Amino acid sequence: MEPFVVDSGVFIGAFNPRDQYHKQAAPIVGEIGLGRLGTIIITDYIFDEILTFIRKKSSPIKSVEAMNAILDSEYIVVDKITEEIFNLAMILFETKEHLSFTDAITVIYMKSKNITDIISFDTGFDTVEGLNRHIMVPTSRHPP
Repeated sequence: MEPFVVDSGVFIGAFNPRDQYHKQAAPIVGEIGLGRLGTIIITDYIFDEILTFIRKKSSPIKSVEAMNAILDSEYIVVDKITEEIFNLAMILFETKEHLSFTDAITVIYMKSKNITDIISFDTGFDTVEGLNRHIMVPTSRHPP
């Protein structure tokens, strides 16, 4: 299976029942937990965003639960951003006003790894040529 990046909003929504995307996000994270998406990737910037938002919007306990669930999962890789990706993301951030800095990092990371698919509720990714944004688990990822 080709690797997927999963954006922070999916995890944030799954761990916060009051989040606007909770009903969509919880099943996606469930599929990740069962390994049905294969190994998915998040960057350390996405990881930071997940924990920070859950702590702020939900609770410290939920943020620690999310941290442990991600780090303990055999299906989630947390990849560290290199200085080169960081520097290229700054340039992209200057030119793509619809992307947060973390999103710019994500785009450059994905391009550097030849990853084209991201599960995200963030429409800013739609402004980036060559990326395929999904808002649910693609049916091709489910086992028969």
